[in-house]
Amino acid sequence: MKTFSYTGFTEAGGRSRGIVEAADLKSARENLLARGIYTEKLEPSIGSSSSRFSLVAKRKLSLADKSMFYREFSVLLASGLSIDQAFEIIIHSPEFETHQFALAGLRDRVQQGESLEAGLQNSAIHTSPFELALVHAGEQTGKQDVTLGAIADYLEEQHQVRERIGSALFYPCIVACLGLVVAATMMGFILPHFEKLMTKVAMDIPSSMAFMIKVSDIFRATWFVWILVLAAIPSLAVKSFRIPSVRLFVERLGMRTPGVGGAWKALMNLRFSRTLSLLLRGGVPLSDGLAMAGNATGSQWLAAAVNAKLQSFIQGQSLAATLGEVPVLNKGLKGWVLAGEASGDLAGVLDHAANRFQSKWESSMARLMTMLEALIILLVGLFILGIALGMLQPILSMNDLINA
Repeated sequence: MKTFSYTGFTEAGGRSRGIVEAADLKSARENLLARGIYTEKLEPSIGSSSSRFSLVAKRKLSLADKSMFYREFSVLLASGLSIDQAFEIIIHSPEFETHQFALAGLRDRVQQGESLEAGLQNSAIHTSPFELALVHAGEQTGKQDVTLGAIADYLEEQHQVRERIGSALFYPCIVACLGLVVAATMMGFILPHFEKLMTKVAMDIPSSMAFMIKVSDIFRATWFVWILVLAAIPSLAVKSFRIPSVRLFVERLGMRTPGVGGAWKALMNLRFSRTLSLLLRGGVPLSDGLAMAGNATGSQWLAAAVNAKLQSFIQGQSLAATLGEVPVLNKGLKGWVLAGEASGDLAGVLDHAANRFQSKWESSMARLMTMLEALIILLVGLFILGIALGMLQPILSMNDLINA
């Protein structure tokens, strides 16, 4: 049986789309016709890279979706179900309704004789080398449920890291947005009205006030340009960060920045040690695990540094000595690795190290966000204070004229 994706019309004239299982295209069309669906498009879920269905299937699963997929797969296999039965339950699960095509394509590849690792690699589901390595290790050792659960744990942790960063940045972003609104109100409405008032009473405008009024005039003439610039900044920042040279510059700058550098180093050590521990528990060779753990840090610069020292490890250098030559990892992780090599439980010691780095990262992020909030509030306050003082001087002058 193969899986086909379709769009068509019901007998009542409504649009219909979904998946259907059949031996071939003709049988799939007949099955749909028996259900009162007249097909407009009907294509297999695999082997149609140019179709509109493939575009839907190639939609990347989020970290939360992928961790839920691996978690459910692990639980179903651990309960004694076969891979086909597990796929059947997951594909028709409401949580994966938007990813049915991709999952059905993966199931069809496995049913056609491909391993789960090969199916994931060739399917529309985006998978990292780390995921493929653990899936391969699970198939080789016969512990697929254990390794799939380990992948789910790792992805859930990465998702939580992103959520914490997003939550930590939420309040500073709100404060910054409110500051921009206040600034726009002052420059666009309050200063122009104040200028008119001073012109009516024929008062000399102080130089500081004249400068702010000039800035206000420029802002009111080009406000739409500033809105476009502010709206484009996030997109431009993301695209620029994808350029290797820009990303390298930002990573090195962040590493050297006080406050930011400590949090960034803790996060890199956390990701490296956690990934390497999971890979070792899954049966992945240490030499392969080092390269994958370097890539899992999310830092291209650090991954390149790990790969540059990989050959020394393959030629017989100890892991502790190898990591001692890698920037960022040489200070925090080397001691843990020495303890792991001495105890014979490297994976367990790396787990403890990851927990330690996670605590350090969370405390560094909390401190950094507190400093950022205070800095934004201070800058907004200084801006408003500057405008208020500039307006206060003419007001006091007018009061003196009235009293005189």
